[in-house]
Amino acid sequence: MLNNLSIPQEFALLALDRDTNRLKSIFRQYIPLYTVMTCFVELLIDGKIKFEDNDTITVTNSTPTGEKLRKQSKTMK
Repeated sequence: MLNNLSIPQEFALLALDRDTNRLKSIFRQYIPLYTVMTCFVELLIDGKIKFEDNDTITVTNSTPTGEKLRKQSKTMK
């Protein structure tokens, strides 16, 4: 059993089809958006960011999250 997964990691597992080990077709088109939003949700829950009334996001705690990120050569569109 997997423990202590981040919200984005849990989402990625939920989006996978167990039979094919590929993303479920319902998620394929929006996976970049859903993944970014789960990151925002986790940062919000952890008190790292705050959504403002004027549609901006403020960083309230810039200490590292402890999650190691892999460098990616491609950017999300």
